[in-house]
Amino acid sequence: MTKPFDPEELLLQIRQTAQEVWIRSRAESSDADENKPVRFACKCGKRFKVARQHRGKTLTCPNCGEPVLVPRHD
Repeated sequence: MTKPFDPEELLLQIRQTAQEVWIRSRAESSDADENKPVRFACKCGKRFKVARQHRGKTLTCPNCGEPVLVPRHD
């Protein structure tokens, strides 16, 4: 913006910029959530941390040898 400017134009520019920043921050936080690992534990106490792409799959616990289902949700 160049001086002199209309106060209404300034307020409009501030609102637009604030909305763009808010939308961008929401997009970044959703990307971050997708990269967070899924954490869960076996009955024997062994803790696991796996990528979200493994949700719903079965793993074998290295401690007790039992099958462990990766939860579909956090």
